[in-house]
Order: sequence, then C-alpha cells, then structure tokens
Amino acid sequence: MYNILKKLISILLLFILAINIVSFVFVFEIKQYTIKKEVAKTLYKYIPSSKVTVITISPLNKNNIVWKDKNEFSYNGLMYDVINSEVLNNGAKQIMKALSIKEMPDLIPARVINQYL
Repeated sequence: MYNILKKLISILLLFILAINIVSFVFVFEIKQYTIKKEVAKTLYKYIPSSKVTVITISPLNKNNIVWKDKNEFSYNGLMYDVINSEVLNNGAKQIMKALSIKEMPDLIPARVINQYL
C-alpha cells in the first residue's frame, strides 16, 4: 500500500512539473508573437510613405517572390516585410510592402529602436 501511494505521488508530481514546463513554453510563444507584432506596427509608423511600395502578385511575377514566412519575402534580391495585403477582383494579390527593417535601420529613429531592445 505504501509503495503504491509513493508511486502515485511521484507520478502526480512529475505530471505537475510537465504541465508547468509545457504551459511556460506555450505562454512564452504567445507573448513573443504578440510583442513582435506590436514592435513591427510601431516601427512601421516611422517609415516614410516614399519607402512603402505596392506590388501585385500575378502568375507573371509569382516565381520572383520567395516567402520566408507569412509576413516576409524576398523579391529581386531584397527582403521585404508585408504591411498590408488584399486580393483584387481579378484574383491577383496586391501587397503593400516595405524594405525589411533589418535592411533600412537608418529610416527608424534610434530612440524608437532602443525602446524595444
């Protein structure tokens, strides 16, 4: 009886520890995603409209775009961040894009960047 109780308590403590670790990782990933989005929104407020361009993705230029993730892609050798996108009536996708922040640090005031470092 004592050995069974000892095993149950050990299993219960191990289970609680596992839940604690898994939940920490889950919460951390959610927080990291939220912070990245917030930082990107804030930084894009400081990008001049002359540096924001629009590209229409069609079957003709679709192969020139290499997606790194959902909101970042490479086009003609430069990395771009997606600011906004919409699907046009003809089925083509129109994307407002800006050069990746990593490739244009001189456009963002240092005080804004330092706020997030």
